[in-house]
Amino acid sequence: MISSWLIHSTSVRQAFTKVVWVTLGQNPNIDHLQRIVYEQLVPNSGWNKELPDDVKAQKLDEAFHGQSVLLVLDDLCEWQSFMCRQSS
Repeated sequence: MISSWLIHSTSVRQAFTKVVWVTLGQNPNIDHLQRIVYEQLVPNSGWNKELPDDVKAQKLDEAFHGQSVLLVLDDLCEWQSFMCRQSS
């Protein structure tokens, strides 16, 4: 898969402060995705899903601030579905 190759590339890793990988799935849950991104950017910080959306947006903005981040949005379910169709 291109995304896997991409994040393991030395030149790509050197170009970014952090690499954040999020698997969307078929029915993405926005709060869950925000938590995954935030916790990858700010380890051991915790994510409060009860916060208002504007506060969550501000926390994510602060987490990204000052960093060069490669955000990989992976749709593994679609890939698996495609591969199953190809092998049938």
